Amino acid sequence: WVSEALCAGVDTEYFFDKYESSQEIARETDRLCMSCPVVKECFEEGVRTESYGVWGGIYLNEGKLDNVRNSHKTQEAWSMILGLVKD
Repeated sequence: WVSEALCAGVDTEYFFDKYESSQEIARETDRLCMSCPVVKECFEEGVRTESYGVWGGIYLNEGKLDNVRNSHKTQEAWSMILGLVKD
């Protein structure tokens, strides 16, 4: 699934430090994830491996949702992202 991800070749810092430091970058990263064909697989991998950073449009900390780093998301964005990553 990794080779099909829209983020292939994107600077990984957009999913870690840059995401944490700028709400505009965080929103742009969210939009990229929401249009990705493998968003669900990405999210599941982040949870399974207890990762941190953005996985499937959701910032995780030890594989769990990080409320602080996801606080910029609107209810509409949450609805869309959760609809994409959940069964």
